[in-house]
Amino acid sequence: MRAPLSIIIPTSNSANHLPLCLGSLGEGLRAGIIRELIFADAGSDDATLTIAEASGAEVVYAPSQQLAKGADVAQGQWFLFLAPTTQLGDGWTEAVIEAFRAPGVYQFTLQADQRGLRGRCASVWKSIRRRLVTGPDAYQGLLIDRASYLSSGGFVEAQQNGSATLRLASRTKPKTLAAQAILT
Repeated sequence: MRAPLSIIIPTSNSANHLPLCLGSLGEGLRAGIIRELIFADAGSDDATLTIAEASGAEVVYAPSQQLAKGADVAQGQWFLFLAPTTQLGDGWTEAVIEAFRAPGVYQFTLQADQRGLRGRCASVWKSIRRRLVTGPDAYQGLLIDRASYLSSGGFVEAQQNGSATLRLASRTKPKTLAAQAILT
């Protein structure tokens, strides 16, 4: 049986952030749940594409609608949409495997890197924003099975107050996983 999870990362000059993000995926690789890694790139001119090549990621050129275009080429039965500035916390693999048992839409618990005043302020802001916005924050990560993704109508990527939000066309409310996504 092929690994079920396609990880889709929207990139745009993301080289500085990708090492932490990709490093956090090792747990899923060791567990054998990651089928493929897809960078939906908006035209990076830094080392992002070199990092993609070194990691074995497939690169899809996507100047807009990055997440939707990444999903279009994904082959897994589950999609994990993850911002390049996010790393998954320890134990994320167990939470995802548990979610595989009940198809649907899931989000990670968002935690900002708490180092310094900027990190603490970001954490408070993201917490407030999650309560006010109907969809998960782009930094939070979104896990969804293929059938639910297709029946929802796919992604509507919207900018709200200068920050991208992940919205499924059907405005599906995600369940929260017992695992963290850490904003770095």
